[in-house]
Formats: sequence, structure tokens, C-alpha cells
Amino acid sequence: MNFQFQAILKAGALLRRARCAPLLALAILCLLPARVLAQSSQSEYAVKGAFLYNFAKFVQWPSNAFAEPSSPVVIGIFGHDPSGGEIEATIGSKMLDGRKVVVRVVSTIREAAGVQILFVPASSMGRVGELAQLKNAPTLVVGETENFAHRYGDVGFIPDGARLAFEINASAAKTSGLTISSKLLRLAKWVG
Repeated sequence: MNFQFQAILKAGALLRRARCAPLLALAILCLLPARVLAQSSQSEYAVKGAFLYNFAKFVQWPSNAFAEPSSPVVIGIFGHDPSGGEIEATIGSKMLDGRKVVVRVVSTIREAAGVQILFVPASSMGRVGELAQLKNAPTLVVGETENFAHRYGDVGFIPDGARLAFEINASAAKTSGLTISSKLLRLAKWVG
């Protein structure tokens, strides 16, 4: 393991103890060059899983987004899981505001209506027309194809040189009843 990656791991440990850890952790993820991530044995999807979990920390859902106060925060993967389980392994058994965070593959838009975050992998873009059914649902829709946030959802991963960045369509999220923290909006490359 190289020195640069060891320093990042130590910084991450310090961040977990700090009050502003979620925002700083997300900022560090945004700044990590792809070569450092590759050296860490984390794949692109493990990194995207970390982003998805951190997005959840900066979104406020309306009360009707959860069936019960103890309902989990569900991150759905639309269609099939191209990560081979890496997104789920990255998120593991984390908690968020006293709620368990779970990852599951959803095959239909009807199933997707019950998740708080829906990740749409590139392999499911043939079904992008179905996403219109979620327009007013309290679901943060995140994709990984070019212009996803501009055209189809709320957040889109974008390449930024050697880094992974993201765009946010805040007006689309607001239509769904979601409130995205200004802290997260400041880290986005584009906010619509």
C-alpha cells in the first residue's frame, strides 16, 4: 500500500470522529484521483456505493417517504447490479439517523417507488422512460450516464479528469419533495 493511500486512510479515520465527517468524507471522495482508488483495491462501484451512502446523509425526505419511523433507508439498484455486490458490500450494515441502510436490486418501477435512493446503472438506461413514473415520488434518482441529472434524474455521476464527480438537478429533487443540503450542492459540478 503506498504512502498516499495510507495518508488518506488515516485522514478518513480522523474524519469519522469529527462532527463534519460526512461532508469531509464526501469531499475527499470527490478529490481522490482514480489511480489512488485503483490502488486501494476498490472498484468504481465501491466508490459509487460510498457516494450513494454519503448522498443519503445530505438529503431530507418528506415523512411519507418511510412507512414507519424505524423503516430502513433503502438504496435500490434498478434492473440488475453491475457491481456484483460491491455497492452492497461497501455500504454494509451502516446506519443513518437511527435507520438501517439496506441495498437491494429492484426489477420494476413499482418496486422502485419504495426506495429512498434509486441508482440507475448504464446497463438499465434502455428502461429510462420508466423513470418518469417516479417524478413526484420521494426518491433520489442517481445515474451514471452522461447528462443523467440534466435529462432523467436528480444526481448524475460524471468523470472529471481522473476523478469521479457529480451533478445535481436540485429543481427535479425539489419536485419530488426532497431537500438537498447546501453543503452537498456546493460539492456538485453543476446544480440545476
